[in-house]
Amino acid sequence: MHTKHLFLECNFAQQIWNWLRSIMNINFNLTSFMDPLKTIDRNWSAQCKVVILAAIISCYNTLWFCRNQKRYQDKIINIRTAKNLIISSTNMSGNLTPLSSRASMSEFVILKHFDVKVKPPEPQIIKEVIWAPPIANWVKCNSDGASIGCSRVVACGGVFRNSNSDFLGAFAVNLGTSNALCSELIGAMLAIEIAHRMNWRYLWLETNSMLVSLAFKSSKVVPWHLQNRWNNCIHLISSMHFCHSYL
Repeated sequence: MHTKHLFLECNFAQQIWNWLRSIMNINFNLTSFMDPLKTIDRNWSAQCKVVILAAIISCYNTLWFCRNQKRYQDKIINIRTAKNLIISSTNMSGNLTPLSSRASMSEFVILKHFDVKVKPPEPQIIKEVIWAPPIANWVKCNSDGASIGCSRVVACGGVFRNSNSDFLGAFAVNLGTSNALCSELIGAMLAIEIAHRMNWRYLWLETNSMLVSLAFKSSKVVPWHLQNRWNNCIHLISSMHFCHSYL
């Protein structure tokens, strides 16, 4: 009980923890030594987690240091000095970590309280893609499929433009639970079906799926539950001027 009082319950400790609470802008219990550490389980960035962990450990270490100074050296360390000691040690951990933060105002406030330099994540690789319009009288559709993480929730979409790059229309469909191949194939089939319905007899379909390109050469690539619809689309393009390209 004496240890718990020293680190969690005494007036000096309460001031330290209330100060840390105000920086993090969250409230946490102090019924056990592990309670402050539970805040790390929140959805912080990697760098912010390091800073918060370092701050919590530094709070415990500083409380112990201040008590020893009073007991054995007869020196009283005021609350302001204690906070500066915590900031100093936390600053070192936050600036030395190679981990990155993210664009969040709440995290920015926490890092700046401890004078930690924000480390943004590495930029994604940027690839230049040149879009070419179709020739006169043709309509070009760029279709694509997408999935969300490992949940297999997929969707597809496409954009139609003419030879002047004018926007003619677009589609986007939530396909529920499926896979990436099905989303790409359904996107291509929707493009063909819409073009046929709009009486666009000159269609250029461009996708970023090599499997869709292979499907136009052999329907064996197409899953069985899409075979009938795919064969109907192949029948539709037989009466159209059609070309497909892989981007």
